[in-house]
Amino acid sequence: MQKLPSDICQRLISIADKALYEAKHRGRNQVVSANEMWAEKEGGKQWLYKSC
Repeated sequence: MQKLPSDICQRLISIADKALYEAKHRGRNQVVSANEMWAEKEGGKQWLYKSC
């Protein structure tokens, strides 16, 4: 099991906030995945969660 960083809550809130504002920037009825933004930030090495 992977150990979570001590600031994981703040990181999750921050990336979700960035995804929200990116969706707003793109216009009406847009969706931005915080998971994909996180993976891009981490160079595709790490995901917030893995989908089934």
